[in-house]
Amino acid sequence: MSRFIELFAGCGGMSLGLHASGFELAMANELSPMAAETFAYNHLNVDLQASSTTTAKSVLWLGSKYPRTRLKDRLRENPYDYPDWASGGYTDIPASGLTGQGQLVVGSIVSLNKHLKEEFIQHPQRRNRFSVDLVSGGPPCQSFSMAGLRQRDNHRNQLPWEFASFVKLVRPKVALLENVSGILRAFRQDGEEFHAWREVAKAFTAVGYAPICIHANAKYVGVAQNRPRFLMFAVRKDLAESIIEQQITASERSALQQALDTFDKNFDWNLLRYWDVAQSSDQDLFDGSIFRHLLTTPDKNNWTTAEDAISDLENITNKNIQPSIYVNRINETFGKFVPRQKIKNIERRKHGLRVQQRFRLYQVLEGLGDRSLSRAIAKAFKDGDQVTLSQLASPLLHHKFLFAEGQKLRLPADVNEIVSLVVSLRTKKHSQRALIADRPSPAALSIPDDCCHYSSDHLRTLSVREVARIQSFPDSFEFRSKVTTGGDSRKFEVPQYTQAGNAVPPLLAKQAGEVVQELLRLATPTEQAVRLEAVISGQLLEI
Repeated sequence: MSRFIELFAGCGGMSLGLHASGFELAMANELSPMAAETFAYNHLNVDLQASSTTTAKSVLWLGSKYPRTRLKDRLRENPYDYPDWASGGYTDIPASGLTGQGQLVVGSIVSLNKHLKEEFIQHPQRRNRFSVDLVSGGPPCQSFSMAGLRQRDNHRNQLPWEFASFVKLVRPKVALLENVSGILRAFRQDGEEFHAWREVAKAFTAVGYAPICIHANAKYVGVAQNRPRFLMFAVRKDLAESIIEQQITASERSALQQALDTFDKNFDWNLLRYWDVAQSSDQDLFDGSIFRHLLTTPDKNNWTTAEDAISDLENITNKNIQPSIYVNRINETFGKFVPRQKIKNIERRKHGLRVQQRFRLYQVLEGLGDRSLSRAIAKAFKDGDQVTLSQLASPLLHHKFLFAEGQKLRLPADVNEIVSLVVSLRTKKHSQRALIADRPSPAALSIPDDCCHYSSDHLRTLSVREVARIQSFPDSFEFRSKVTTGGDSRKFEVPQYTQAGNAVPPLLAKQAGEVVQELLRLATPTEQAVRLEAVISGQLLEI
């Protein structure tokens, strides 16, 4: 079975999908102890809340302020305060080193790179423990996101480069990097236009990997979510050269040739392109090629909807409500890897009258799809403006709203009543929206207030389980640690909602894994490459 290492593992969405595509976990790395708790529980069958120091040997901290006897304190530790693995604090890494046999390493990728580099220098033979086919991961991406600060020098932007450094250390056959689609959009800083995705591609070329870049979307592989993502399949140079010599399609050859062209010292990086599953001009790459796995549901009439994902959870005690084909699919595909029976994370959040009223307004606005009206309501929320809203509010008269505690929804009496209702609901939150039953969910689901239910009978945010369903997690996958967080703790805590909402959708990860498996089947190392790998096994290349 093919082996993989997962970096920035989070709760384990990518790992779950890769398992389903035939990969076996060699090692995972995650910074957050809260996300690590969920990963350990579902992928390693380790309950860190109940574990003693002797029963959690597959979960190791690179460095912690707390000894191993205080695991529960470690699970609430601020990961940005971890002591360096070599300079104080406590470390779980034994003198014999990491095994590369299904371990989860809790700590920063920076510290992990330092540790492995030193270990390989002192014990070159240990590099063989990390002989894997694939290294995958989704580095945190807030500064590349269109909703983020988009700062070129933000420290989180350096994590893809740490990813590349790790790849250079262990030399897998393929590296798979996943990120937000915002990484594809140029932004200007200090008068310079910056293309983050090209810079990341350069980093992998620099360590010997040919980058094939794709703009994918989870909805095109059956996930109940409109979630565009950047995927980079970085193939080790010798293997890319081997693949391109075989009988492959013209579009596959074009993608590989461009990836190999990046090794030319005179290559113009402005010419590097990416392929988009949504662009008709790029369809040849996804039609009958190894990349076909990323476009299995091209027709919007067949996209999985929010209703497909969560309708049976609206009344979970009603045994007559049957799960959809989609729910059965994700449970059959991924449930065998976490074979628990009882559905967890189904608790629903309770809201006061004003929040419920606002959620009903969002439901109506999503159904209308009137951007001018939505902007007028956003302005009324911001500064109490009633004039513009009064001019555009007439479509709202045909929809029922909640006007008072304990009353049923009813139609507004006139425009003045609906305008008064809207103005009374003023809020600083302007990114909230409602699901639309017959469409895929929006991408933003990482905090409870991001999205509310589509049904007027459910004026509430989604449960963690509903977010997980939309993301394509099976019902047997249990999210651990705190449900949500707030205040300053939001800067470092990764509660259940964030774990589920930020995860790589397992179905998308599975399809990406299928692409990698085909690349591996086509790849044949050359004799020169085999000799080079033997040399690398005995010495460490400079990082």
